[in-house]
Amino acid sequence: MESPSIQQRRYVASICEEYRSINSAMTDVVNQDEVSCSNCVHWHDGSCKIFDKELAGTDQT
Repeated sequence: MESPSIQQRRYVASICEEYRSINSAMTDVVNQDEVSCSNCVHWHDGSCKIFDKELAGTDQT
């Protein structure tokens, strides 16, 4: 399976209700991190079950 693109990770993170920045999870300070699945607490070793579900539900034409 091909790795998700940077654009896909940014898009899914922007619409995902479960998105939570790793840095924000570790501090009370709201950081201005790039919104991307790569920066999310749910992203593990290049994948996420939430990502797969969200991406499958989008029209990628």
